[in-house]
Amino acid sequence: MTDQRVYFKQLRNIWYGMIHRTTNVNHKRYVDYGARGIFVCEKWHSFDSFYDDMVKGYSLGLEIERIDNDKGYLPENCRWATIKEQANNRRTNTFFTIDKSTKTLAQWCETVNIKPSTVRQRLYVYKWSVKRALGLE
Repeated sequence: MTDQRVYFKQLRNIWYGMIHRTTNVNHKRYVDYGARGIFVCEKWHSFDSFYDDMVKGYSLGLEIERIDNDKGYLPENCRWATIKEQANNRRTNTFFTIDKSTKTLAQWCETVNIKPSTVRQRLYVYKWSVKRALGLE
């Protein structure tokens, strides 16, 4: 199968999932999408329109991501992202600001090369400050 056919098939699956988690009350993730008011713009109810808007920049392994998690699937609010990038854009994340730089716990741990489980223990069990937990003081 050519790359173009694989991309087409993957994009179709992504589109299908996006439509169903926002409109199908029986979908296992409906509560996190449709029930929260997350919608797919009318234009993208047509796969061809979605494909035309989103094929550029897509490569295998990427997923559709809403830039603002409280807004719907709109051309100006969507981009392609890796699973790791998506994990840092979840509404359930806690962000920490140190010296005017704001990052998720996972991003800070990657920056200072320390395991997130170690930092979580320091923060929530030992009640250390964020800077101390990350070894920055």
